Amino acid sequence: MLADEESQMIFRNILEYKISGKIEYLKDAISDEQKVNDEIICPKDIHAYADLGAYNGDTVRRMLDIAKNLKTVYAMEPDIRNYKKLQKYAEEEKRATVYAYPFAAWNKRETLTFRVQGNRNSTLSQNGTDGIPVVQSKERIVAAESVDAILREKPVDYMKFDVEGAELQALEGSANTIKTYYPRLLVSLYHRSEDLFALPLLIHEMAPRYRFYLRRFPYVPAWDINLYCVP
Repeated sequence: MLADEESQMIFRNILEYKISGKIEYLKDAISDEQKVNDEIICPKDIHAYADLGAYNGDTVRRMLDIAKNLKTVYAMEPDIRNYKKLQKYAEEEKRATVYAYPFAAWNKRETLTFRVQGNRNSTLSQNGTDGIPVVQSKERIVAAESVDAILREKPVDYMKFDVEGAELQALEGSANTIKTYYPRLLVSLYHRSEDLFALPLLIHEMAPRYRFYLRRFPYVPAWDINLYCVP
């Protein structure tokens, strides 16, 4: 299902790394970020962008730096401290209209337990802390909502799914938007091991006209593995 040799090489190397633990497999599977921007994301074609897991607005800023025609951004961030920073940034940003939402991206309206750390490690938590000890973290109840409900059939050209392990549910909650508008997608595949398999299969079943490109940027361990979906 992967569209080019680089994607297939990265896929094989990630599996070899996970099986063997040998770091050299990751060193041989690094992509050029500029080429990804120019050849896969195609920023000149982006006018409306949905950023799921927007943190403090840093990824919105980076997108606006390269997407000169971007005018509308929908940004979701459930961590209250991060959201306040995002909201302040949204009010100050002049290059585009940024709508900030204090929700976790999910497949329906629900309340969820959220592990709050005030940084990029804030994440949804099920059954307490998932058995993972986290220093200086607190848990609170947050509102979750589907992207389809927030957008209400507004078109988008590009969507980023980086929601700390809730990518599957976030994709399910974006199904109508994806099937209707076929935006380019960036989907993180590294938060859960099964996502490397489950998420491409889900997207292919949902919207079979996508081509899949797998890219990885230089982080150790095997982080920043992204699936790019191009209609």
